[in-house]
Formats: sequence, structure tokens, C-alpha cells
Amino acid sequence: MRKQYDQVIALALMKRMSNGESISKLHKETGISIPTLWRWREGKTFPTSGISKNYYEYYEENRKEIMERIKRNRYGGLYFQVLQRDNYQCQNCHSKSYLRIHHLNGDKEDNRMENLLTLCQRCHRIVHLASCVLDRISPYGRIYDLAVKLLRNQK
Repeated sequence: MRKQYDQVIALALMKRMSNGESISKLHKETGISIPTLWRWREGKTFPTSGISKNYYEYYEENRKEIMERIKRNRYGGLYFQVLQRDNYQCQNCHSKSYLRIHHLNGDKEDNRMENLLTLCQRCHRIVHLASCVLDRISPYGRIYDLAVKLLRNQK
């Protein structure tokens, strides 16, 4: 089984290697193999996603900082503003855990405040599954809007 590494941390390590830090020092610090670090530095391979077991300690030490930076840049910088506007709860079932941001018009590039909505993981999955099914039935494409309204009205 291939090990997978977090891209954000890998980019940070690649930057450190380009600034002159030695591969052996980074290997001792993170537990990532020397050949893997060398391939990253030379541009031969690039990490996909996930965290290796050897890499877990390094990730845990820097996790909060990394996640804050990622979330701050999400959705055109509006991630925390959308959550605050929606009172940190799902706008369908009012759950406060496993929150996701949903694009109402389905365009991931359209990061306007009025196009973003806070949903919990379950409701977000339901909305996307409903849209997949309804998109296959072309004459009834407008039912998607009705389904979203019905989901909002259920409590």
C-alpha cells in the first residue's frame, strides 16, 4: 500500500528544501523517507493526499496552524464569515457539528456570500445526491429547487 501525504505540509517541506535545509534533517524531523523527500525536491513525484503514519506527529504539531490557513483561504476568504452569518449551524436541520459550505447554484467558482450556505455533512450529502438524480431527469430539473426548499422546511 502506498503512503499518502498531506499536500499543504509537503509544500511546506518542499519550500524548506528549496531554502537549503538538508533532506536528512527533514527525514529525522518528519519520518518521511529520504528517497521520497528527494523525489519531491527534484519534482519527480508529488504527494497526493492523506497522512502517513510516520508523518502523523509532525502533522499533529502543526495541525491547528495549517487548518486555519486552509480555512481562511477557502471560498474566496468567506469561510468563517458564512459560518458566522449562519450562526455556526446547519441551515436545514440546525445541527452544529460536521459543518460544510454549500454553493447554492452548484458553481464552485462563484464564491459570493449570497451563493454560500452552511449545511451539516449529512444534509450536504443529501442535497448533492438529490441534484445528481434530478440532473439525469432533464425535464424535471426544476425539482431540485423544490427539493432544497422542502429540506429547509423539514425540522
